Amino acid sequence: MRKYLLRVLPALLLLAALTACRRDMMAPTVTPTETAVTEPTEQPTEAPTEAPAESSTEPPTEAPTEPEWEPEYDGALGSAGSLRGTTLLISIFTNDAQTAWDDEADREEMLLTLNRMDTAAQWLTEQAAAYGSDASFLYDWTADPDLRYDASFSELLVREDGGMYEVQADYVRENIDTESLRQKYHADNVIYFFLFNTPYEHTPNPWSLGFSSSTDYDIEYVNLYIRFGDIFDAPPSTYAHEILHAFGAPDLYYESTVIPKEFVDYCSQTGCNDIMFTVNAGETIDSDFTPIDAYYVGIGARPAEADEWGLGPSEYDAN
Repeated sequence: MRKYLLRVLPALLLLAALTACRRDMMAPTVTPTETAVTEPTEQPTEAPTEAPAESSTEPPTEAPTEPEWEPEYDGALGSAGSLRGTTLLISIFTNDAQTAWDDEADREEMLLTLNRMDTAAQWLTEQAAAYGSDASFLYDWTADPDLRYDASFSELLVREDGGMYEVQADYVRENIDTESLRQKYHADNVIYFFLFNTPYEHTPNPWSLGFSSSTDYDIEYVNLYIRFGDIFDAPPSTYAHEILHAFGAPDLYYESTVIPKEFVDYCSQTGCNDIMFTVNAGETIDSDFTPIDAYYVGIGARPAEADEWGLGPSEYDAN
């Protein structure tokens, strides 16, 4: 029996091994499941939207405004102070009870007044420069229309005296915005020229009124009669003479509170050519601007001659 088992046992072991091997060979193999790999689809991209602008609660920024111009002259001696800085010469073509202008028929005469004013202004600028003063004038109403006005009065204004001062001064106050003009042109001084289309006959000499005549006369103006004294056309020297009055220069051809008779006589005897003593005809100015004139218009020192003859103080010294 033992021998039998020994013979059978190897056969049994071999059978078991073959069976196990067969089972391994027949065991189903599991194929790994493939996961389908798909390319990701691109989603349409939306354009980025900007965030709405925030509404500003701040007020809009305004452009800086130019500071108001301050004149060097404070107006204490009337509308014209000393012969320095910028001066406006405002032309007022004036109709009164007996004279009138026609804008078309008298156009050449109107332009002639402007030409003569130009000659006077240029001459005064040159004279002032000799005393270190930077005087300049603005007057060209063809370029700056706000330097020209047209006025009509029922009163008789062509006269020898200044009895109608307030009538004409009121016209200026009511119709000319002087302060705006001074700001616009940076002008220290303003002189108003009332221009009259006068005949030669029975017309008095041109004249002016201002602070040197009365401290109540703050508006300094000229009554310029374009023809006068039977034969004269008002030349540029007359314009310059009257402008100098507005700055404080006195007449030297007659006695006054500042000019003694002895000095008037002296001027007559020596043939004085001072523009405040005499004016010349023609379209140029041949008169002299003297140290006495410079003193009275505030741009020169008091000359020894003034003390020698006992001349009165200038309005700049007196005030």
